[in-house]
Formats: sequence, C-alpha cells, structure tokens
Amino acid sequence: MKHRSKIGSKTGHSLPITDVRFVPNSHVVATSSYDKTVLIWEDPKTGRPPVRLEEHINQVLSLDFHPKRENLLCSSDGIDEIRFWDINRGSCIHIFQGASKQVRFQPLFGRFLANCSDNVVNLIDVETSKICARFEGHENEVQSICWDPNGIYIASISEDSARLWSVFEHNCLHELHATDNKFQCCTFHPKYWLHWVIGAEQSLELWNPLDTNKTWKFEAHMDAVSSLASSLDTEMIASTSHDELIKLWK
Repeated sequence: MKHRSKIGSKTGHSLPITDVRFVPNSHVVATSSYDKTVLIWEDPKTGRPPVRLEEHINQVLSLDFHPKRENLLCSSDGIDEIRFWDINRGSCIHIFQGASKQVRFQPLFGRFLANCSDNVVNLIDVETSKICARFEGHENEVQSICWDPNGIYIASISEDSARLWSVFEHNCLHELHATDNKFQCCTFHPKYWLHWVIGAEQSLELWNPLDTNKTWKFEAHMDAVSSLASSLDTEMIASTSHDELIKLWK
C-alpha cells in the first residue's frame, strides 16, 4: 500500500460496522452497520462526506455490489429484508423478503444473488427477484457463504459443517464436518482451483473437497477468525479476528 487514509468518524456510522464491499474496479467502498444505514464512501482525498442510504428499519447485516452494474447495490437486514439500491440516485428501487445473514452476487455475471437465512442458502434470480433454488442440509445456522471466482459453485459454512453446492445442478457436492473447531467463515483460495479456506476458532483450515475429507490446519489468530477475503490479483488472503488483528497470507 502506497498510503493509508483515515475516514473521519463525525459523519460515519454510530454503531458497529457489519460488512464492507468495494465497487468493482473502483476505490469507492460501501459499509453496513447496526445503526440501520448503508454508507457509500468515495476517495477520502475528496473530503466529501459519505452518501447515506437510510431506508432500512432494522440493523443492516450485509451488502454487496453487482459485478457488472456498478450502480446496483443490495443490502440485507435483521428482519429478512433485502433492498436493491441505485447508488447514483441514492434511492431504493426494489425490496425483497428472504435473507438476513449475508448477501453475495454471483461473480462475473451477476445473474444470481446468494443469501443465507437460518440454515438455508437461497439463490435469487436478480432479474425476476424470484428464488430459483434453495440449498438445504445444514443442521445449524449458516454463518457465511462465498462464490468460487467463476460463479459456478457456492460454499456455505455453519459452526459444525462446510458444504459445497453446484449452482446449476442445485445439489450438495461435498460436505466436511468440523471436529474440534467451530467454523466461522470461508473464502475460495485465489490460486488453487476449488480449494477453499475456512476460518475457525483461532485457526485457518485449507480444504480440497475433490481430494479428501481432511483439512490442512494452521494457527492464525489468538481469538476466533471473524471474516476472510481473497484477492485474485495478488493471490493473497486476508483474515480478521476478534483479537483485533488483520493478517495477510500467501
């Protein structure tokens, strides 16, 4: 990183931030929060305050940008409401009932929106706003979902298991059960095809579902791993934890 910039807190969120996503191919970033708002942050060097999206009536838990329509943002809240926003106009253009925990657009195409609520992963057709598939099988609440870079597979994590789903066959291809660690989050490895990284209690686990039901485990943090992100450009993985550290892995 060539420089670091701090975004002021006077015009920011008043409660903890729950999710953060970049506009594709841009420095613009959006954040969601327990304060019921979504904020769109431009380059801090402009000095302009963030754009505030304030129509949610409950805690906003997740958000994501469409990979092709850069003005299209979706966000989900604690009462299972998904809102679609036109960020150029700063207004909500559609409301859909069906998710609370997390929302993620299909990479590359953006035809589908994956979301999780309770122990189910839903696949929504973005154009029709209809659920076209429901992935059921987790016994406990789904904690995290992620797409493979090609938008063909979805990975989902609950505390006791990890599952790999086929988007087009609508079925579970592989399942991994947690042993001594509770699973928290997941991301696909940016370099090795179909390998994925699972964040657990203080550790990361690398799993190749095509090869084995065992994982390669290594210690990563002093507390539970809270989120993971991967970069195809740098082939790096970032992990955050309740120990207040962010770590980069390669």
